[in-house]
Amino acid sequence: MISHKQRKLLMVAKKALGLSEDAYRASLASVGVASSTELNNATFGQLIKSYESIGFNASPVNTDREGCATHKQIRYIQYLWSANNSVRDKSPEALAHFCKRILGIDSLDWIPRDKVERLIKAIKSLK
Repeated sequence: MISHKQRKLLMVAKKALGLSEDAYRASLASVGVASSTELNNATFGQLIKSYESIGFNASPVNTDREGCATHKQIRYIQYLWSANNSVRDKSPEALAHFCKRILGIDSLDWIPRDKVERLIKAIKSLK
């Protein structure tokens, strides 16, 4: 029996490949099962390999933007902004405006990693 995560991957593959329900059921039948609940790890592997042969990429996409602040750094910046008593407007828009004023960058998502510390120090220094 495959895990819930593996079953979700099958649904992602089905959608990404644009498989109809009939085509999906035929792919399951090609590995000898009628339903995804009947799959084991070996048959799951065969099925994913067959999907990869027709264009599905089972590898996760790297969501980190090369050279930009990590999601953890962005959450920390947002926390500092909301926890700072000197900040009157704690909205995300106000933080974006502050970021633009300090770094010249419109969005927290595109802050270069080498400028994260500068923004953190600027937020901490608000009085």
